[in-house]
Amino acid sequence: MDDKDVTFIKELIEGAKTSEWTHKGRDEEKSFLYEIVANKQNGIDVDKWDYFARDCHHLGIQNSFDHQRLLKFARVCEVNRRKHICFRDKEADNVYDMFRTRYTLHRQAYQHKIANIIENLLAEAVIRADRNLHEGKPEDMLKISEAIKTADDYSKLTDIVRKACFDSNNESSVR
Repeated sequence: MDDKDVTFIKELIEGAKTSEWTHKGRDEEKSFLYEIVANKQNGIDVDKWDYFARDCHHLGIQNSFDHQRLLKFARVCEVNRRKHICFRDKEADNVYDMFRTRYTLHRQAYQHKIANIIENLLAEAVIRADRNLHEGKPEDMLKISEAIKTADDYSKLTDIVRKACFDSNNESSVR
């Protein structure tokens, strides 16, 4: 992989944010590639399909959306002088099911009051650990909030973070 490929991967993850072509990873001729991972144009992308399948499975929520069928009917078409991923009109109900699944997950799981309470408690524990984990440690030791800025630093985080956040025998470390 060269630098252009790394740039391309980063851009795929970020998604196309404007209609003006500003990408460096691939030429405008390959504009449809930017709709695969994080589609800012219409929200139909493989990232959603992945978390729909995983979250519905683990939460016991029915997922009637069939991503394999949608892929079977996907084509690259030119629209307004730019290439896009398009779907057959007979797939409208399947696309509707995708957005219905998203709505159901938000209503029943992501925005559920208990999920929000747990999320806030976990965030508070990580913030406390970020602040208190370094007492008596070397000055050059990265805090959690600093380590998340690069993949290399993040990979150096160990189970001591988990222990500081969640070990009930060690409550003083997170207070």
